[in-house]
Amino acid sequence: MDTPEPVNLNRAILFCNFYNFFFAASKACLFPFFSLYLRLLGLTATQTGVIISLKTLVAFVFAPLWTKCAVQCRKRRLVFTFSIFMMAATYLSLTLVPNQNHAALSHCVSTHRQISNNQSKFTSTDEIIHILNHNDSDVSPQAVTVPTAPQVDKTNKNTSESHSNKTIGVSPSSIPSSPPSPTETQHDDLEDKKIEISKEILVFLGLKKEEVQRMTMQDIYEVFKEMMNTEEMRGLVENRLDAETVRFVWQIIRENSDREKENQASPSNVRRKRDINITSLLASLKSKLHDLRQSVKDDGHDYTFVVVTVILLIGELFACPVEKLADDFWFDYLEKIDELEKYGKHRIWCSMAYMSFPLVVTLIVSNTDCLFGMDIPPFMLHFYVFGSLLGLTFLLGFFYPISADAKAKYKSKLRRGLGTTCCKCVGLLYVFTLLLVGIIYAAYYNFLFWMIQDLDGSESVMGLCISISTIVEIPMLFFSKEIIQRLGHGGVASLSLLMLSGRTLYYSFLWTPWAVLPAEMLHALTHTALWYAVFNNPTFNINPVADRSIRSILSSIYFGIGFASGSIASGLIYDTYGSAILYRVCALAAAIWCPVFFILQRCCQPAVESEIKYTRLLQSEDLSDDEVPDDWLEKALKDR
Repeated sequence: MDTPEPVNLNRAILFCNFYNFFFAASKACLFPFFSLYLRLLGLTATQTGVIISLKTLVAFVFAPLWTKCAVQCRKRRLVFTFSIFMMAATYLSLTLVPNQNHAALSHCVSTHRQISNNQSKFTSTDEIIHILNHNDSDVSPQAVTVPTAPQVDKTNKNTSESHSNKTIGVSPSSIPSSPPSPTETQHDDLEDKKIEISKEILVFLGLKKEEVQRMTMQDIYEVFKEMMNTEEMRGLVENRLDAETVRFVWQIIRENSDREKENQASPSNVRRKRDINITSLLASLKSKLHDLRQSVKDDGHDYTFVVVTVILLIGELFACPVEKLADDFWFDYLEKIDELEKYGKHRIWCSMAYMSFPLVVTLIVSNTDCLFGMDIPPFMLHFYVFGSLLGLTFLLGFFYPISADAKAKYKSKLRRGLGTTCCKCVGLLYVFTLLLVGIIYAAYYNFLFWMIQDLDGSESVMGLCISISTIVEIPMLFFSKEIIQRLGHGGVASLSLLMLSGRTLYYSFLWTPWAVLPAEMLHALTHTALWYAVFNNPTFNINPVADRSIRSILSSIYFGIGFASGSIASGLIYDTYGSAILYRVCALAAAIWCPVFFILQRCCQPAVESEIKYTRLLQSEDLSDDEVPDDWLEKALKDR
């Protein structure tokens, strides 16, 4: 499979560019949103961070090993194409993992199909639908306003609307041909039915039947109100009940809230003394729901966590060398034909893919209820597009340019790279900086979209974030050199740390999903400028082979160790303290290290070495210094 072929540079560049475009497009459609899928499966932020961290560490360890084995065994193309296949198989197999977060998929489920938890116990769905339809036709638009907007599902913000407009229908035989006149008897029957269903809901949620039977509508209203006004309890209730039942609860709150306002306006109305302890009922209900959530978590979410972890680790074990192999192949190919100046230009195709594909996919997902008219959540489109594009990448892998000669040389390049990065003061300073920035990068890469979701943001906002952050990198490619000439490498890195602190601090104060977009314009300074300053630092520029080894080490520190440790730490902080505290901690860490780095890099700058005079290399022992002619290269360097 590694037989030599005639060199056709234009053809090789074409296949390399197409390969990188489709491979980057497939990653852009799924990887930035992968943590959202883990949340959709019902996993916590801590579990999500652990999964992503383990996945990163597997790639960090095994990607170089696979690359070396492929070279030694002369099976580079076989390992290359097999890795692409395993990447597609790994992530597509995750779509078969059972979803424990039923409420996240409720908008794709028909009216007569309920959440599995209450399918066999709660049987009042038809009556609830009848009451809701009756009220929707009789109540004025002003009365439909709910004091606190319900959030049936944060991952699908249009859940309640889609139910009311699409899935709350009943058969024509169950709807009267002409609505009866609103007589007092019918009104009383409807109120009695509401009380009966409300009591059944409370019993189903875990309250004792004896206590519930003694409750009046006012008691039920207060329990519902307190239950849905607390974010934690509201989430528990919404995961326990289906969308129609949650909508019924909000209707009871709405109607009784209006009555309470009318009663407050009437001074003659005197509240009766209660024989029901509402506080005790709420405490009991909260305890029941917590026990239920814990049992579901133990039985379902832990199982999901183990299954996803095993699939990802096994798959990543074989899929991890794809990017490193492709980069090594292209570098070796260009080196063999002395065209190394073209190395790196293929990355512009990766940027083009990240500009367009995430935005297109998220726009489709945000405006789709169910894929293909089936009970398939629109998020699965990320996986399907990913698989399709990776299939094209797999085919292009058979034509990817690979040098016929096995590159088993440069045995000392890793040792020299480690000596430059870890045994010099400047190298250690930049290594620690990249480690810290990698930790912060993991925090907003993994959980920024969770925060947007918590603010009821659509996926189109997330797609715009990726597109904007990619577009702003383009001007930085043209102005980075000039900025470095003015500020120096350490100055640009310090500026990046300062901007990173401001960017993450801004995240902690987001008040609306769309407010995140201005912060993404800082990506050019917090990411692109930092890497440009690091890679162009004279300390890390020795020769093309050694430079590439050093870049690989620095990238491993950032995307490997830093990202892995940051994923676990950010997941723990997110679950314990919330997203606002997470990003404020990141902002504080960057703000503290910024002046420390600036001072240390000024102190650690190596002395400027005197340039070698080429005339002295050719100088004869018989000639004195005065007789040596001026060297033309020395003059040219001085004039420059």
